[in-house]
Amino acid sequence: MKSKFNLCILFSTILISNQIVAGPIDTKILVRNSSNANYMDNNSDCSIDFSLMARGSLDNVEYIHFHSILRNKKNEIILKQISKSYGFAEVGGKYFGSFFIDDDGACAGFGGVVDITKAIVTYKDGTKSEDLIQTKKLIIDNFEPVKINIGSK
Repeated sequence: MKSKFNLCILFSTILISNQIVAGPIDTKILVRNSSNANYMDNNSDCSIDFSLMARGSLDNVEYIHFHSILRNKKNEIILKQISKSYGFAEVGGKYFGSFFIDDDGACAGFGGVVDITKAIVTYKDGTKSEDLIQTKKLIIDNFEPVKINIGSK
């Protein structure tokens, strides 16, 4: 009888510890413009790439919906879009992902500003979705890449 009791305790402990590991994100996610703005010559399609990086676990994240407003240099709204990011890769204890603004109108927004108005995360384990902006877990990383010169000394 005592072994059945110990077995029940063991299974209860495993279930509780698994629930503690899962749940909402407890780390900040950095978002940066990857400087990958693509123009598809034939179709006038443009794509703006954004990188995501977190130093804590994102194993429980199914995907994140980013609600974005793209404005041109005159601060005029070019487009509104909801983009989906999922499939975060873990490398050396950091998690990496990305999302894109991909639309004909994105070309007119080059040199402008992107306002991310919502970042709704959906969890694999059914934990209630949350807006990473409201919880202050989404942070801008204004990384400035290096300028590339060819043939200069």
